[in-house]
Amino acid sequence: MSSRGWLLAIVGTAFIIFVLPYVMEVFGQAFNGTETLILVVLLWAGSWAFSRRRAPGRTGL
Repeated sequence: MSSRGWLLAIVGTAFIIFVLPYVMEVFGQAFNGTETLILVVLLWAGSWAFSRRRAPGRTGL
C-alpha cells in the first residue's frame, strides 16, 4: 500500500476503535468487540484492495 493508504487505514482504525463506539452509544446501538474487529478487518481489506486497484503495476505489500 502507498503511504496514503497506510495513513487512511491507521486513521480509520483509530476512529473505529476510539470514536465510533461512543457516537453509536448516544443512539443506544454500541458495538461489541466482535463487530468492531469485523469493521477493522473490512477497513484494512478495503484499503488494500483499493490501493491495488489504483496502482496495478505495484506488486509489493
